[in-house]
Amino acid sequence: MRAAMYLSDPLADLSVRWDEAIQSGRTWRGFHPQTNVVWLHFVLVKLLGSMQWPSKDPTLAVNRLVNPGDKNEALERAIWLEKALLALKALFELGNFQISGLTSTRDLVGLALTNGWLNESDIIGATSTEPIAE
Repeated sequence: MRAAMYLSDPLADLSVRWDEAIQSGRTWRGFHPQTNVVWLHFVLVKLLGSMQWPSKDPTLAVNRLVNPGDKNEALERAIWLEKALLALKALFELGNFQISGLTSTRDLVGLALTNGWLNESDIIGATSTEPIAE
């Protein structure tokens, strides 16, 4: 996180580049959006490490459905979400940080909208007054 803040490179060896870090003039008091991306990388890695993948066990994608007729649709959606999460994981790899173009959460939201991982109502909020089914 410190290397991302000082040098915009989370994999930089801060001890070797400390003089450069100091000369950057950056401090923790400033806003450094790339640190949010590093934090999201950490959260995503933890999330993905605890997931049970629908491609490995398709029943996991549908075992909580009330209506058995929705099982195929639920499985397709689970597989789609799995692919999206794996694509995001590849982008978030810290080794890809400099070339991914993701320097802020704003960039990430734009990418998610472009790829169809999110839609406008996900960002703005649901317009319906109906409660969301669990």
